[in-house]
Amino acid sequence: SNIKRGSYSDYFIRRRFRRYRMDKKHFIKFWLPVILYMIFIFYMSSLEFPRKPNVHIASSSFKVSDIVLHVLEYGLFSIVLFRAFHNSSARFKEKSLYLTLIVAFLYGLFDEVHQMFVQTRFFEIKDLLSNTVGSFMILFTRNVKILRR
Repeated sequence: SNIKRGSYSDYFIRRRFRRYRMDKKHFIKFWLPVILYMIFIFYMSSLEFPRKPNVHIASSSFKVSDIVLHVLEYGLFSIVLFRAFHNSSARFKEKSLYLTLIVAFLYGLFDEVHQMFVQTRFFEIKDLLSNTVGSFMILFTRNVKILRR
């Protein structure tokens, strides 16, 4: 780097970027779960036609709908993502609901495009809608509870 330590430019750069630093504990507690969950979603969508889980209740057994799986998957993703945004800087905190919905939708879109390159998988609008509905439902019910307090 051509910037000398102690110069005005060095001071300005250090001061400017200091506020964007995140300590390791904060990252591990709030953002690492988001990254790990995104990796999990990517891995699951890389599988060629994964089996739908059988649910056993009492003496009956049934397969879980693909739509239900997408709603649950992105609902949980939205909780983890909202938690990370809400516990970040004040700028993110006040917009955490909107940021969560936007990021969850974009990641769902990325996930569906990714599936176009996996054999036996394909892009489905209903999956993208299910992802978005899951994110919205979970965040809406969560925020209604927060607002009632």
